[in-house]
Amino acid sequence: MEQLEQRRHARLGTEYPALFSGEKIRAQGVVLDLSVAGCRIRSAVEFTTGEYFGVVIDVPRYVNPLGVTLAVVRWSKGQECGMEFIHMEADDHRRLRELI
Repeated sequence: MEQLEQRRHARLGTEYPALFSGEKIRAQGVVLDLSVAGCRIRSAVEFTTGEYFGVVIDVPRYVNPLGVTLAVVRWSKGQECGMEFIHMEADDHRRLRELI
């Protein structure tokens, strides 16, 4: 029998537009999975593992987008990558927890 991978945080399947701005790259993408600790994204730009970004996620039910001050790319495969959220303002973190 196949064993299911255990995740530390609940994930929300989404298709939220997002902007990513790093030292070398500014890109648009779509957040496919979202948790309080990070997200999986799809973008036309290929991200490099270890790169740092600021992320702005457009959540349709919120007037203001969610801001992640600092995120790091933990894995990258083609047009998808996984980012871990390192720092968020308290208000954005609270809204993210409510969303999940």
